Amino acid sequence: MELKAIRENVGLRQEDVAKKLRVRVSAVSNWERGVNGIASKYIRPLTRLYGVPETEIRAASEAAQTARAEKERQ
Repeated sequence: MELKAIRENVGLRQEDVAKKLRVRVSAVSNWERGVNGIASKYIRPLTRLYGVPETEIRAASEAAQTARAEKERQ
């Protein structure tokens, strides 16, 4: 599942996540678009916020980065 879909499943906006994690909205957007990976210090807070296992957050983040890299190669 994509990070955006995970976030939306719990009814949060990017702004909500950014505020709770004390990061910029652009950071959340970049994670979801695969521009940047999620710093390890935010993984556990995201798992609590989204109610999913850490493995799901990491897999979604890696998938977003891979998809972005493939898109840029085209």
